[in-house]
Amino acid sequence: MKKILVPIDFSDYSINAVTTAIRLAADTASEVRLLHVFDDPFVTHDMEKVTFNNEVTRRTEELLHKMETYAKSKMSDMESDVYRFMQENNLTVPLTVELRRGFAVDQIVAGAREWIADVIVVGARGHSRFEKMLFGTVTKGVIDDAHCPVLALPADFQWKHPKELMYATDFNDYDAYAIAKLLNLFQVYPVRLHVTHFNLDNNHLPDEEKMQALHDTFQSDGRNNLISYEIVDGKVLLSALNEYMAAKDIDLLAVTTRKMSSLQRIFSKSASINLLYHAHKPLLVFHEK
Repeated sequence: MKKILVPIDFSDYSINAVTTAIRLAADTASEVRLLHVFDDPFVTHDMEKVTFNNEVTRRTEELLHKMETYAKSKMSDMESDVYRFMQENNLTVPLTVELRRGFAVDQIVAGAREWIADVIVVGARGHSRFEKMLFGTVTKGVIDDAHCPVLALPADFQWKHPKELMYATDFNDYDAYAIAKLLNLFQVYPVRLHVTHFNLDNNHLPDEEKMQALHDTFQSDGRNNLISYEIVDGKVLLSALNEYMAAKDIDLLAVTTRKMSSLQRIFSKSASINLLYHAHKPLLVFHEK
């Protein structure tokens, strides 16, 4: 891990994402970039090609200037708070900041790609329906379009060194890459990875064969001593997921976008929100190319 991007809106939940990213970066010798996107109500227009009367143009420019000035001031305060946090906790992490104007999802994805971020860390708002909806809109959009993994943190999450990781598989060609990437992301920690499939029918044999093939993939590189493989009955998937994670004391859940899509057919809401709010664990999503 080299570059961690943290989208922020200066709320408490994004501050939590920043402190988590700083601790993770300190452990993994990474750098952190804070990105704030301030809304531009005229972002869909080319201001040089659209004709406004002078008064409208002036007021528009004044509004955008105020928004940018406010964003710069808040970012400066945030940067000072982060350096204070690092000093108080004896941490040293390279830190940069960036302001972008436009739609949040578009600019976060573009900023991550241009900076070549290795992971995006985002924080959850709270537990109200409205807050879930807002969080889901932005986070789901970033997960769908980002070139790199997205680590979504539940509200009030306090970072600790992970010990037990879980990768939920539906068996596809991307699994081996995602598992290797997951192990590489957290290689500085003494982690155990649980590769788990939740079976939704009574026929386990095909799944057992696929799980064995996945096991064999990592047999040659010597990392199977870090991995356990298991098939779990999951007719009531959300309940089974929570019970399994509690029994194994899972610190972080990882899935791919394809796995999320399969979960969306089971859950009535966004899969990322259900997993995040019901499991109350960090959720790491790999985007399948």
